[in-house]
Amino acid sequence: MRYIKAILHILIVLIAVVGCSDGGKIRIINQTSFNIYAEIDGSTELVEGNSASSFNVDTDDKVFLLDDGETSVELGLEGETYKIFDAYEEHFTPTTTVKVTPNKTTKIYCTPTHASLKFYNNFVDSLYQVSYKKIDPFMEYSWFDITLDTPVGYDEFGYIHLAPNTADSPFFYNFRFYFKSGLIVEEGDGNQGITLGLDEQFIYSFGGKDNQ
Repeated sequence: MRYIKAILHILIVLIAVVGCSDGGKIRIINQTSFNIYAEIDGSTELVEGNSASSFNVDTDDKVFLLDDGETSVELGLEGETYKIFDAYEEHFTPTTTVKVTPNKTTKIYCTPTHASLKFYNNFVDSLYQVSYKKIDPFMEYSWFDITLDTPVGYDEFGYIHLAPNTADSPFFYNFRFYFKSGLIVEEGDGNQGITLGLDEQFIYSFGGKDNQ
């Protein structure tokens, strides 16, 4: 009997020391008006505007009194009017490292950082570049060209981030869309254009347009 009790005691100690883990969660709270796209371990989650969604994350096993099982994971996170700001490096970045603890939820709050231009391509031709120009009565700006990482084909969409208009710095935008066939579509005319504040989006559909 003592032998059996000794074995049971050893097993209980081993279970307590080694422990186990059911993993943790990352919860994305989208406080912008538009979609946010989150990626972790090859899995992508769309979080709609003013909503929240959670990821399950595999974590290290807890070791009683020795290790809480905290695991660092790389999180890709970008929204149509949101980008991660690295306060230490003082620049925007597409990814960040998040620490996740077993059986706990790490919450990430995403507040707007930008305005944006979203475009839907209803042409057979592929859109490969978008350019914009700020129109400011007190300052002359040049066109700024953005070559898209992936051309936007038929029935696809893309977006770019833009600096928001403010009361202290009023301006508006003109846009140009470049297609592989050589077609160029322009929106805005000289001293007239589109004004966008923080967390506002201009939607351009080739064949129609809208502003939200």
